Amino acid sequence: MSSVGNDLMLDLFRSEVESHSELLSNSLLRLERDPSDTSVYDSMMRSAHSIKGAARIVRVKAAVEVAHVMEDCFVAAQRGELQIKPSDFDLLLRSVDLLSRISEATKEGESQLRELSDDVHNCVAQLTGLREGRPHAAPISAPISAPISPPVIAVAERIDSPLHPSASELSKAVAKHQTPCLVIECGSLLDEKDAERLRQLLLRELNPTISEVRFDLSKTLDIDAVGLAFLAAARLHVKQNSSAQLSFLPVSDTMQFVLRVSGITQP
Repeated sequence: MSSVGNDLMLDLFRSEVESHSELLSNSLLRLERDPSDTSVYDSMMRSAHSIKGAARIVRVKAAVEVAHVMEDCFVAAQRGELQIKPSDFDLLLRSVDLLSRISEATKEGESQLRELSDDVHNCVAQLTGLREGRPHAAPISAPISAPISPPVIAVAERIDSPLHPSASELSKAVAKHQTPCLVIECGSLLDEKDAERLRQLLLRELNPTISEVRFDLSKTLDIDAVGLAFLAAARLHVKQNSSAQLSFLPVSDTMQFVLRVSGITQP
């Protein structure tokens, strides 16, 4: 992957962490005020899952580990297997803050990430203890900082990953339209491999003459977390780097539901 591609993916990863960290913090504070409001677990699970998928794409292992065990806690709480007590909120909020610090550290490189390794280890251990019902004592270093990210727009507005079909596919797609239209055909399974193919295509072909970017999901039967992360990242990339309109058409009813529930598209 080129340095430009790496920079783009890391920017999208950081945007993903920004938006979902704010959602997680707000949801946790809401749950702390009203422990009976279990409806927030679903959105917190999706946010942790999205951060995990975005981190996996850019190979930020620390964020993958923290987000993964956070997601496990939220899943267990939603299932009634874990009771989040008032004393647990500090740990969870500090874990969200740690994700933001990891995100910021990616701007400085591996050395900055290594400085957070002890905090990450302690955080994962404490969250694992929470999930398993064991007490957690030592706080994660660094105080919780006030959220500085912009308002959450949607899961769709932040995330990450694209790929690599042939020029003939493009020319056929563009020829069908009066105005320049980039049609990107997704595979039957939109996973990490297919997302990388599409990411490369989007980076290579998006230019100022394109008036529309269309993701063709007519053949897509399933999308994993990395695929969803890519679609959200692609939407953000198109919005920030062109004036093109973006759509997800054609798409089956099942996939349309998945996109809507995950926040990629609006209801």
